Amino acid sequence: MRYPVKSINSFGGSSWDYLSIGATPSSEPCIQVGEDVALSILECEVYIDQLIRKNGVPPDNARFFVLKNIHDFGTYYEAAIQYDLNDEKGSEYAFQVENGDDKWDELALRELTRHKTYACKHM
Repeated sequence: MRYPVKSINSFGGSSWDYLSIGATPSSEPCIQVGEDVALSILECEVYIDQLIRKNGVPPDNARFFVLKNIHDFGTYYEAAIQYDLNDEKGSEYAFQVENGDDKWDELALRELTRHKTYACKHM
């Protein structure tokens, strides 16, 4: 894993907050709850990489991670960013990337199709 996986319980009592961005670009399908966990995390990581390509490297007080959401129907994962509420640059960057992206870019598609199981299910 390239990015840490965290649950919402890890944010209590600090100056850090987070924004959920989504598992994939808004017009793309994603791994469904209860499907392959490794593939779900993979698509979040590839999406984070795409967001960094689009928006630049985050400042020191903003960090991407994979958000683990436990639901009645199972666990699902999303790309997310945590940021220091007291840091203007970190907050601005987080709100900038919160809008996400609409489609996979060329590098993301290449990365996803390198994983045969993902390509068979979603390409």
